[in-house]
Amino acid sequence: MHTPRRVRELGITVGTLPTGPLNAITDVPGVRVGQTTLTGDGVNTGVTAIVSESKT
Repeated sequence: MHTPRRVRELGITVGTLPTGPLNAITDVPGVRVGQTTLTGDGVNTGVTAIVSESKT
């Protein structure tokens, strides 16, 4: 069995900007991420919210 690799490890570049320190969407200034998971009665479900600062 092999370990999955990141696209970048295969020499493929996506986009033109460098990655942030955590290589995550939370590296972007003004972006907040939240998530919750609901578990019960044999059902597991969840939601993720991505919110950016308002520029008004």
